[in-house]
Amino acid sequence: MVGDEASIINPEDVGDMAARLQVMAGNPALRKTWRAAGFKRAKKFDWLRTAKETLAVYERVAAR
Repeated sequence: MVGDEASIINPEDVGDMAARLQVMAGNPALRKTWRAAGFKRAKKFDWLRTAKETLAVYERVAAR
């Protein structure tokens, strides 16, 4: 989902979460890069596409 535009954090590992946040807090260039990449990636998702793909799944399931 996030591609290479983010850091994957284990939500159950507080130490991992803290370490990743420290990396981001101490690296403005990384924050800027990930921020720009995140906005670019978000443009790949839209509600119309989501609705069409969801409808297609429902139609396949209903046809069974």
